[in-house]
Amino acid sequence: MNFLYKKLNLFYSNLIRIYIVFGIMFFLFSNCGENKKLPPKAKLGVIDLRAWDFEVDGAVNLEGEWEFYWKEFLSNKEILEANNPQNFGYIKVPNSWNNNVIGNEKIEGRTFGTYKLKIIINPNQAKLGLRNLYIATAYKLFINDTEIASSGKIGKSIDSYEPKTKILLSEIPVHSELNIVLQVSNFYHNKGGLRRAIKFGKIDDLVSDRNRFTTLDLILAGSLLIMGFYHIFIYFLRQDDKSNFYFGVFCSLMFLRILFSGELIISTLFDNISYGLLTRIEYISIYLGLPIFILYIYYSYKNYISKKVLIGTIIFNIPSNYMVFFGDIYYLTKMLFIYEIYTIITVIISLLFLVYLIKKKEYDALYLLTSGVIFALCVINDILYNLNLIETTYTAPYGFFVVIFAQSILISVRYTSALRNSEDARKFLARKEIDLIYSKMEVEKLSKTKDIFISNLSHEIKTPLSYVYGYSEILKDSIQSERDKQYFIEIYQNIGKLNDYINDLILLTEIDSEIKLNITPNNLNNLINNLIQYYNGIIEINNIQIINKVDSEIIINCDNVLMYKAIGNILKNSILYNKKNGEVIIDFYKKDNSIFISIKDTGIGISSEYYQKVFEKFYRLNQENQYEIQGVGVGLYISQKVINMHKGEIILESSLNEGTNFIIKLNNI
Repeated sequence: MNFLYKKLNLFYSNLIRIYIVFGIMFFLFSNCGENKKLPPKAKLGVIDLRAWDFEVDGAVNLEGEWEFYWKEFLSNKEILEANNPQNFGYIKVPNSWNNNVIGNEKIEGRTFGTYKLKIIINPNQAKLGLRNLYIATAYKLFINDTEIASSGKIGKSIDSYEPKTKILLSEIPVHSELNIVLQVSNFYHNKGGLRRAIKFGKIDDLVSDRNRFTTLDLILAGSLLIMGFYHIFIYFLRQDDKSNFYFGVFCSLMFLRILFSGELIISTLFDNISYGLLTRIEYISIYLGLPIFILYIYYSYKNYISKKVLIGTIIFNIPSNYMVFFGDIYYLTKMLFIYEIYTIITVIISLLFLVYLIKKKEYDALYLLTSGVIFALCVINDILYNLNLIETTYTAPYGFFVVIFAQSILISVRYTSALRNSEDARKFLARKEIDLIYSKMEVEKLSKTKDIFISNLSHEIKTPLSYVYGYSEILKDSIQSERDKQYFIEIYQNIGKLNDYINDLILLTEIDSEIKLNITPNNLNNLINNLIQYYNGIIEINNIQIINKVDSEIIINCDNVLMYKAIGNILKNSILYNKKNGEVIIDFYKKDNSIFISIKDTGIGISSEYYQKVFEKFYRLNQENQYEIQGVGVGLYISQKVINMHKGEIILESSLNEGTNFIIKLNNI
């Protein structure tokens, strides 16, 4: 175990190093085209880029202080002509306009206004353009009073406005002074305004950025979709492990998040998709993603998690999930902040839980912990980015891709281990099968030796027993003393029982050796009457009434000796296990070329669970100690073997305290 633990530690250490190398490479490649020169920021609505070479320095984010005219849709000309405009102030971009104060009044999310930024550049620049991912939630963009782009329909009320999410990527005319005017309205989302930075640079570079990030999103989305279907397919092959199903669903949700956020691939492909549907599907990955991931953790390590925790989590998520499908978009986005805090807490608890599992020597949790830390950092990044506290991009799908990578390794390890265990089990079973064959041969040998011994012993005992039996019969009639005569009667009766037992044992060994039948026509009524006469002693002792309803004309083809013994054993049981003053009815009927012989008693009955056992060799029925019945327990076994040898069967019908009916079915009589 210690050796395995050291190997696992070594493996996970290497895995962590791989993640670190990938992280460093990603950082280097993501920054390899960046210039160390710090870009200028806008101050008081003006940004001076004359010292910025777009060929060398690349694109620049138009960040800083923009002019903002609240509750006004103004053109550049109207702004220049305005004298001491009302509701004017400077707003930090990128950020939502929420909670900014203009004229001692706090701006709410659902409102409208106009942004303006003056850009001073060197006119000898190449073709330039603007790129932006998201402006909440409808806008018109002008450059020097020329409309360049728009999204949705701006309006001063919810009735005159139509939201839309659309990527901004437009070439603009180059002048030494560019006045960007952005008219924005929002009545749907909790946060409005220019929440993401507008990138300004060479149009070719901006298009390349768009293509690069779109390609990366498509590759990642395709990978997540494939992994989602893969894990769901594994679940249908092995439905006892539900963790695969929930992991597959979570992959599918991350797939949707990539398509409906980031580069907005869906809205690019389907320009007419509604803003409400786009937002709901984007938020599904958030509000459904967390409980689905918790379900995955639960079913992966359910032995360590109380079901109450799972139920509580599901109940807590019901309101948010209801809002996703049926709630107002504004309130859906408004409650996101609360859910983001809840998500951070849940992620931290999940990581601590994984640490706890590792301490419990659940080494599989190391995979999730290693990748989960990266995923957690990406989730926290997305939350901070959504709050405009940092200016990065959405990274949760990329972090989750690392989780998928770790999960794939985990599945490979599990199935490799399962295959190895299966192979070891197969070899073990093969060895046990060989041992079982030898054991079976030994048992058969011992059984055969036992049968030979019983047969020889029975034959050896039978001869002297016959002498004792015969002489005791003679002496019991010649003794005059009543006391001595009673002794000899007892001896005679017990010798008779012992003789019957020996005969049964001899017959048992002969039947098991598959003796040949001597089939002759036999009168069934005579056979039964002879049996009644033979058992007359125990019939009188138990005061049993025997009723024989068998027709005197019925002839059956059978081995007379064996059939006499088979029916006799059943009749004897019906007498011995009967109640005092009971009765036994022997009847018959014909059906479909078969004859059915019924021996029905009014005895103690047999429970259904013993139907098969009573026909087993050496099994003796003794229910509730009602009767102390002597015997070796081979009578019904012999009866069934004999009837089967005649191509027939015995049908048992019985209930406790309601009697027993043995039905002998003989075919082709």
